[in-house]
Amino acid sequence: MTFYVGDTVRLSTDIADPDTEAAVDPSAVTFKVKSPSSVTTTYIYGTHTNVSKSAVGAYHADIEVDQAGRWLWRIEVEGTVSGVDEGALLVTASQF
Repeated sequence: MTFYVGDTVRLSTDIADPDTEAAVDPSAVTFKVKSPSSVTTTYIYGTHTNVSKSAVGAYHADIEVDQAGRWLWRIEVEGTVSGVDEGALLVTASQF
C-alpha cells in the first residue's frame, strides 16, 4: 500500500487469549510511532483520542504521517494477555 505525506494511517491490532483464541481486552494498549526524523510519539488507549476500540480485543490508532521516509511502529499490550508487534511503513512525498 502506498502512503503519502498528509495521509492518516490506521494501525490495528486484534488481541486474543492464546489458549482459547477468544478475543480479550487487555489492561493497556500502547501504540508507538517513530518518524523518519527519529521522533517517537506514544499513543495510549483511553488517553489519546486517536486510539479507539472497535470491538472486544480490537484496537486501532489513526496516525497522521507528516514526513516522507520510513516510519516505524510498535504496538504493546499489557495485562492478562501481553505482547508486542512491530513494523514499518514507507511514506512518499507528493509530486504536487
